[in-house]
Amino acid sequence: MDKKEYMKEYWKNNKEKIALHRNIPRKKYLQRPDIKLKRKEYMKEYMKEYKQRVQSIENKKIQDKKYASSHRDKLNKYNLSYYHKNKEKILPKIKVYNNIYYKKNKEKILLQKKIHNNTLERKNYRKKYRENNKEQHRKQVKKYRELHYEKCKLREKEYYKNNKKKFIERLYQHRRKNPEVLIAYIKSQKIPHKEKCEWCGSDYILQKHHPNYLKPLEVITLCINCHCKTKKNYGGVKGVPLLN
Repeated sequence: MDKKEYMKEYWKNNKEKIALHRNIPRKKYLQRPDIKLKRKEYMKEYMKEYKQRVQSIENKKIQDKKYASSHRDKLNKYNLSYYHKNKEKILPKIKVYNNIYYKKNKEKILLQKKIHNNTLERKNYRKKYRENNKEQHRKQVKKYRELHYEKCKLREKEYYKNNKKKFIERLYQHRRKNPEVLIAYIKSQKIPHKEKCEWCGSDYILQKHHPNYLKPLEVITLCINCHCKTKKNYGGVKGVPLLN
């Protein structure tokens, strides 16, 4: 029997004994007061360095976010160019990542597919998302409208042509429920607009606003954006065009 084979067998049969004999002198060494002090000092220095590293990483993340928000177009162009140059390397990595993500989040993905296939479930899901994330949804709509302004305008015109009766019915319903609005609009026709909006100072599509409909001659001139904000606060109806 060779020496190596003998040592392997001895190690298998007497693992616990060997471990005890190895740990006893190490424990005695660590219990010494000199070494305890050294360990404490070392740990203090290590923790200071660790905290500094963490703070530097967090500060770097904040700086990266600020840079990304201010230079979004540049980064998008760079990412597209990088993707087209290194497409062969990136695609296999994406496939591997997608497989791992699908295995971890299989239930969520199947639920999303069911919601997407059923129109009623999709509508309910979208309504809940809009109610819970109103500000985020408004920002997304504004961005899309700025990028695709002409498409949105054509869609609105087509929708108005196809659903003209709905708009007229909503308008008449709003007038029946709130006759004060119509009376105030008729009485305030002779009052002229001011040159600028009283809130933001813009000249874009000026309109008249009544803070109190019982006082029809007390009118404020506002731009269309500020007037839409007041309409939400004073209980406006969705889909009804502004009279003033």
